[in-house]
Amino acid sequence: MDDKSVKPLRDRLDALEARLQRKELENSIFWKSAILSGFWGDYLEFGSYSGSSLCRAYQAFFQLYLDFWNGSYDHTTDQRDRMLGWLQKAWEKKRFIAFDSWEGLPAPVGIDSKFPHFEKGAYTAGIDQFLENCARGGVPREKIVPVKGFYESTLTTETARGLDLSVASVILIDCDLHESTRLALDFVTPYLRDGTVLIFDDWFQFN
Repeated sequence: MDDKSVKPLRDRLDALEARLQRKELENSIFWKSAILSGFWGDYLEFGSYSGSSLCRAYQAFFQLYLDFWNGSYDHTTDQRDRMLGWLQKAWEKKRFIAFDSWEGLPAPVGIDSKFPHFEKGAYTAGIDQFLENCARGGVPREKIVPVKGFYESTLTTETARGLDLSVASVILIDCDLHESTRLALDFVTPYLRDGTVLIFDDWFQFN
């Protein structure tokens, strides 16, 4: 079989793979959250580890943005230009802010110390690995705002002021620890609005 006869088959397989990837994305919690929350506001992530969840969140928001821009969710002609102007402004302002120590978990205290699989330093992924994985996942570096450090030091009013936080569209809480989750929720409370979506990775952790 020569290359000329192989190419149509390869193209069909590539198209099938693209459709499967699109279907997987549309079935993800990040796609559903992006639709529910809309574009205005930042994506905040607590517990970013090696970057896989942030990549999925970016891909969902970006694909939805492209769909709107290309007319998949079209409006009447007299509204389209105004809608696209607003959409572009919202996308340009949108940031993907990642809060993590990138040194693993802190030493467990209180209720967290009762779970033997929680150990200081567990789930370590360096920030360089995180950024490299995000780059491979197609996330532009200028869209990512990493906030490195343990939460008792970083989740402060000074940090919020430095980030110029105003509104959160989607918030992922994947801290593993009860104490870290409490700190994250206290931190994000001022930036919630009607429509903000909170995703809890560890919802049943302490039930």
